[in-house]
Amino acid sequence: MSKSRFDKYCVLCGTYYQFCSNCDRFSKLPRWMESFDNDNCHTIFNTIMEYKAGVKTLDQAAAILNKCDYSYRDKIKQTNETMDGYITAILASNKKADNKVETPKVETTVETIDVIEDIPAEESVRVEEKIEEQKSEKKSYYNKKNYKK
Repeated sequence: MSKSRFDKYCVLCGTYYQFCSNCDRFSKLPRWMESFDNDNCHTIFNTIMEYKAGVKTLDQAAAILNKCDYSYRDKIKQTNETMDGYITAILASNKKADNKVETPKVETTVETIDVIEDIPAEESVRVEEKIEEQKSEKKSYYNKKNYKK
């Protein structure tokens, strides 16, 4: 088989196919075919990446992956062991979640009491005086800094 500029290998399963994003012959095909040979590989890969990035939850990713075709899972394992590991982990954790028996939730209520303390008038005056002192110190600092040129 001669090497062609159209030769591609699927990122996920390693299947050989032909595609060129600049050629009229392939213009009707989607752009994701630059990396994947079919929509199934594209869906699996994107779902795993979105799960890893935190865009999808475990349940969402498992729901999508359950709909995918795994008839060529051995090819995926040979080509990309990391992705195969993620597929296995997501599907396995989803099965564990399905097998768990839901325990009834016990609601607990906590009463909160708002406590408002009155600040004595003397302390509030002292706080205001300190704030005014700080403001005047800043003003004098900046004035001195500008005049020392």
